[in-house]
Amino acid sequence: MSYIRFHRGARQIGGCCTEFCCGDERILIDFGSNLPGTDEDSPVTDKQLTENVFGQNAQYGAVLFSHYHGDHYGLYKEIPSDIPLYMGSTAKEILSVVTEYIDRYSDVKGLERIKNMSVYHPGRPLQISGINEINVIPLSVDHSALDAYMFYIEMAGKKILFTGDFRDHGIASENNRFWSLINSDKYIPSDIDLLITEGTMLSRKKEIGDNIVQSEAELGKRSAEIFRAHKYNFVLVSSTNLDSIIEFYHNSPDDLPFVCDLYQFRVICKAIQGKKDWLTLYRPKTTGDNETKPIYVLMNNNDSRLEEIFEENREKGVFVKTVPIFPGQEDTHLESGFVMLARPDRYPENGKNRFVKILEKYSEHDESDVSILYSMWKGYLSGDHEDKAITGFIGRHHREDLHVSGHAYPETICRLIKETNPKRIIPMHTEMADEMAAMEEFSDYRERIVPMDETGIFDLSAL
Repeated sequence: MSYIRFHRGARQIGGCCTEFCCGDERILIDFGSNLPGTDEDSPVTDKQLTENVFGQNAQYGAVLFSHYHGDHYGLYKEIPSDIPLYMGSTAKEILSVVTEYIDRYSDVKGLERIKNMSVYHPGRPLQISGINEINVIPLSVDHSALDAYMFYIEMAGKKILFTGDFRDHGIASENNRFWSLINSDKYIPSDIDLLITEGTMLSRKKEIGDNIVQSEAELGKRSAEIFRAHKYNFVLVSSTNLDSIIEFYHNSPDDLPFVCDLYQFRVICKAIQGKKDWLTLYRPKTTGDNETKPIYVLMNNNDSRLEEIFEENREKGVFVKTVPIFPGQEDTHLESGFVMLARPDRYPENGKNRFVKILEKYSEHDESDVSILYSMWKGYLSGDHEDKAITGFIGRHHREDLHVSGHAYPETICRLIKETNPKRIIPMHTEMADEMAAMEEFSDYRERIVPMDETGIFDLSAL
């Protein structure tokens, strides 16, 4: 029997885990945790998912992670150690930096497992030991997580496209890259049997309309206006939302220092190392004076890690001009203004973090000079999902909201259906699986849309 089983993720956003089975061969795509604050009320908790997938002694040839967001990889520590894990090469490097910091506050360490992950490469068929009947080609896509992938899969004589999380309005989609990939018969046939597509934004249409920018390029242009209008610019953005971070860097005024801490600088360097040869924006900015715009890095005294990063950059052919800022040097470098990638204080019991201290210091000068650019989900600002650390950091300061979705808009999904012409369509990563067929955008494809039932199993013989 050949089938696809959605262990979780066909009727919710996040917490994804999808099994592909062909005879005795099985692989998993993603093994993600439920979104923060939702696990207790989830129909399938993280613990139950782990038991359902691995508690029956089922044998899996590999787990493929589409990208490094927690709702897709977050339960990796629960995967038996003898099962190979795969991820994109740049994504693995970024996740290694993130995990090193997470491990500081975790009893169960994860860095060794991350570093032992195998990597796949865009457009290159995967060679998985013991897997011969499930043929997988990873394809690089645009998402708010850098180095994300969709998968073209052939099994049981069927042609399947599994999108994972994707969009067509970020840096990786510029110059029509995404649609050129979709329309290339080299990787994806023009008429496939099954499209498994994310549908995150089907329930967030109002959010799309409320955003004043619809693409990362528009975000960059608008941020330039905001940065020019204020002296002390604090930016709240996910440390791994690299497209937005790179746009902020390239659109910061030449005369304002672009500032971050060492952790964020390491993540940025990994992104530049991995993507500079493919995406021109992932290269250091050249100013109007034909100089490389430096990145100012907040450092602790006696911290020698910056030299290690320089050496790694040199080995990878990367030059990122850097100015360290040690404690007590803030006035020298920051008094005249800045654009700073900041983070709220998650551990106030350890004392105020450096960003809070800098915010308080320059707020005392002239409150009107301070601006906080908020580039995250608005749900963190109020209501059930309010993040007290974020709202506490913002306080009464002037706030500019500037955020772009990491997910495909409904019209993007509709175009993907048109371009790939699938016989059947399974929505996932959505709260609107049952409603999708009734939406006006998908009226031409209503008969093809197949929401998953409670079993989560799709028998490929039905195609």
